[in-house]
Amino acid sequence: MTAKTESFEFFEALRRGDPQLRVLEAEEAAEGLPLIPQAAYDQILSMKPEKSLIDRLGIERWACSRSIGNIPVEVTGQALPAAILEQGAHVANEPAFALRAITLIKYGSMVTATEELLDDQKLFQAWFPGAVARRMALQENTILYTRLAAGGTLGKKLAASHTLTEAQILTAMQVMPALWREGAKVLMCDLTANAVRALLIATPRALATGGSEFFWGEGPGFSLMGMPVLLTAYWPTVTTSGADVEFLSFVNPDGVKFVHHSGIQILRDDYGDAANGRVRFFSSQRFNIIIGDPLSVVHMTDTA
Repeated sequence: MTAKTESFEFFEALRRGDPQLRVLEAEEAAEGLPLIPQAAYDQILSMKPEKSLIDRLGIERWACSRSIGNIPVEVTGQALPAAILEQGAHVANEPAFALRAITLIKYGSMVTATEELLDDQKLFQAWFPGAVARRMALQENTILYTRLAAGGTLGKKLAASHTLTEAQILTAMQVMPALWREGAKVLMCDLTANAVRALLIATPRALATGGSEFFWGEGPGFSLMGMPVLLTAYWPTVTTSGADVEFLSFVNPDGVKFVHHSGIQILRDDYGDAANGRVRFFSSQRFNIIIGDPLSVVHMTDTA
């Protein structure tokens, strides 16, 4: 059986209501229910990147077969190579690692389909994997903000409520060590980006000059002080957020660890919304996110 055929048959079994994939059965509370085939799993994962901040940031996904894992984090990097005399001894140069414990948490979401949708095999097969992928990606985005906001390092707290200045942005950015700034990206929502645009236009270093390192670049994406900018609704805006709410974050993806169980589960419920002619599908995955080095994530927070 080819991978394409295996994936097709799995989604077709979901559409028809295969008893093995139903909830509210005798094995409802069991943890040993079958995960979806690898081909279907790969198909769903391939649809995540455009919606998931994990992929847009470039955070590596680490697969783990256990519910609790220990992730090695380099806390003391290797020193630069030293000069060695011919036939001389090499200089000891060993990094130091620490283990960051991470517990994978089960997250789930519900996708609802009408009976008419289930009657159309081609439409269901084309729609369902993308719907599951989109909900999982948005779920990952929510957890990413929660984990990053709870960790990292405070770069700068605004001196006055909702009042953003160029000096404060520079101060926050410089809290992140230079080596972490290489490859870092900036996360903010579009309303905060508008505040930064207004700040730049109001100063002599306007957008048209492009002569300063503090600018919005041209092209498909934006840059701020040479760092790519990702606009996302998951970060609050500087104009409405309260005290100690992270509205702008400098993030180096190498310092953030996303660990997930290599598999997801999808079950079907024919009964929960049957009166309205709808069938529910419950998808779940296990993952968690930790910050390896607090200085790889630096925030700006607002003042009440």
